[in-house]
Amino acid sequence: MELTYDEMFAEEDDENDGRNVAAKLEAAINASSPQSIPPHSAFFIFSPTNKFRVFCHNIVSSPIFTNMVLACILISSALLSAEDPLNAYSFTNKVLNYFDFFFTSVFTIEITLKMIAHGFIMHEGAFCRSMFNLLDLIVVFVALISFVLENEAISAVKILRVLRVLRPLRAINRAKGLKNVVQCVVTALRSIGNILLVAVLLEFIFAVIGVQLFKGKYVGCNDPTKLTEKECRGSFIEYEYGVPAAVIPRVWEHSPLNFDNVPNAMLTLFVVLTFEGWPGILYAGIDSNLEDHGPLQDHRKIIALYFIAYLIVLAFFMVNIFVGFVIVTFQREGEREYKNCELNKNQRKCIEYALKARPKRRYIPKGHLQYKIWSVVVSRKFEVLIFTFIFMNTVTLACKYDRMDPTFSMVLDNFNYFFTAVFTIEFILKLSAFSFRHYFGDIWNVIDFIIVLGSYIDIIVSKVSCLNHSPTFVRITKLPDLYIYHSTLFLVPNANSLAVRELSSATKRHSLLLQASTETTLKFNINFFRLFRVMRLVKLLSKEESIRKLLWTFVKSLQALPYVALLIAMLFFIYAVIGMQLFGKVSLDQPGQEPGQDGVIHRSNNFRNFFFALLVLFR
Repeated sequence: MELTYDEMFAEEDDENDGRNVAAKLEAAINASSPQSIPPHSAFFIFSPTNKFRVFCHNIVSSPIFTNMVLACILISSALLSAEDPLNAYSFTNKVLNYFDFFFTSVFTIEITLKMIAHGFIMHEGAFCRSMFNLLDLIVVFVALISFVLENEAISAVKILRVLRVLRPLRAINRAKGLKNVVQCVVTALRSIGNILLVAVLLEFIFAVIGVQLFKGKYVGCNDPTKLTEKECRGSFIEYEYGVPAAVIPRVWEHSPLNFDNVPNAMLTLFVVLTFEGWPGILYAGIDSNLEDHGPLQDHRKIIALYFIAYLIVLAFFMVNIFVGFVIVTFQREGEREYKNCELNKNQRKCIEYALKARPKRRYIPKGHLQYKIWSVVVSRKFEVLIFTFIFMNTVTLACKYDRMDPTFSMVLDNFNYFFTAVFTIEFILKLSAFSFRHYFGDIWNVIDFIIVLGSYIDIIVSKVSCLNHSPTFVRITKLPDLYIYHSTLFLVPNANSLAVRELSSATKRHSLLLQASTETTLKFNINFFRLFRVMRLVKLLSKEESIRKLLWTFVKSLQALPYVALLIAMLFFIYAVIGMQLFGKVSLDQPGQEPGQDGVIHRSNNFRNFFFALLVLFR
């Protein structure tokens, strides 16, 4: 049987496709398998077939060994956060030093075994040819040097001790997803040099303009009535609520954030760029007066345009351009995985969708009456009607305001009853149409049911609170020659007796306390259940297809978040421990001072333990 020209080439294409698939499968298997021993000697001593080298390679390639090292990295990293920065010779730090010595020994053995198994640096595939392995080597080397020079009182040793916080970064080489994220970030940082150059140039331009506008103007006397340094002499009386509080000496102060020169101006603008406390810098610029003169309130309002322009150009445009470029780099690096694939991205997505596609099942009832109800609830008209009611309910929720008229409040409550009834009817119709199993098989229907149930709880709690508007507490009600205490009658011969007056006063105070406490709890309960009224807006997500697609896209984007979040958490951890080592001994503001008034380190904002260090970094 003879083959046509097209059939011959079709068979040849099939054979090529088979070879490509086999080659890709083999490459995937080789990529997932442990790294083999390089065909070169290690340290010019151990040949590729050396028994000791093979033994070391088997150890470092073992999953048990890898998991054990990863556990040691995590535990040793966690112990870094438990150190006491205030007392270097405390019992806790002594115990942690023993643990640190143990883990450093484990990591040293690991590095030694890997260098014997893969070689040092002279050939392809050697240990030091990988940047992540170099990071491991530096961390272990720093730990060893710090132990050797532990008794030396030099600043270099303290710096080496601080560098131990890089130890968590060793976990990057053990987590493939985290490693890919770090590689993408590093690649992005290599490619954004031009963007950083433009940002620094714009920062410099605004700093030069700021020096021209505010040079020598971020100064002032602590007595606002004195505008020059010559006048800022002697002392003045500070008044608090119209009453003299204290006699305070006058001091001519320079703001630590100023525009006296270009470096200081760039630092001040960087603080503005972070949006941390920048309104104070803005108001100081608006109040700025002549050079070397104190501020005058709202002296130059037009100067606010300088800060607004800076924020628009740097904070909004350049930062978003930077983030967008990083995202594009992530996408580009992800596409490199398919650089040898003949299909483009859209074709791959199409094939992936076709392979994962499943027939969409739709429940259709068999009963005549149930089918009629089903045809109503799945119709477009019914969805539009429910959507309209949801929108009307949203409008009524937005009509509330403080100190409402009781009549208007009653009208809104009646609207709430009406909408609750409407959504109840919707629930009953859908439950009748889909049956119990199919109705609660949809997560959106479950949410609708919870909202309806919560609405009824809200109504019941509100009614109960109205009935108990005058709650019965421990009270004493005075009648002629008679006192009622807990609904028990006590005949008192002399109603003005001292004992009765004391009992009445004490009971009244107790009643007020109970009433205030109960009213607070009851108000909290009512406000909590009224949240179900607002939750009716969630029903919009299930009614509009475009909103559901947007929500689906958001949920899908969260699937790529774990490794990015893990990297951010790791950086937070590292900088928190560094802050403890560098700033843990910084003295706090005096107890009599307002927290943060004369400094930024106070009892709620410091680096004296790991928890507070994280809070400071989060701010």
